[in-house]
Amino acid sequence: MIRFIDEHRGRRSGQLLWGIEPICAVLPIAPSGYHAAKKRPPSPRALRDATLKPEVLRVWEQNLAVYGADKRATLSATESPADTADTAGDTKHPSEPVAQSATTQTTEPLCNPGRFTSTAAGTA
Repeated sequence: MIRFIDEHRGRRSGQLLWGIEPICAVLPIAPSGYHAAKKRPPSPRALRDATLKPEVLRVWEQNLAVYGADKRATLSATESPADTADTAGDTKHPSEPVAQSATTQTTEPLCNPGRFTSTAAGTA
């Protein structure tokens, strides 16, 4: 969201100028949260990913751009054991689509209503 706000603030739509506050009004982030995130230094994971990205890209291009996360992680572990396999899998090529999980919905009730039978008081 921070990147989206950075890319679109200062943009003009006709007479309207997009600012941080109007963008935050339609996104689930407060302007103070945006400003706090901008002041925060990059996390150690983000810094490490930035150093790993060129290596992951090299391996991906060297293997005809057909390696997925599993193969890249395996190759990364054999070439550079200091880097963990899960990090190599998480560091995706910029052109790879981000997978989003679908929410599963069911039409079955939480319990089977016919399973429980009530008995009148004193008839059991």
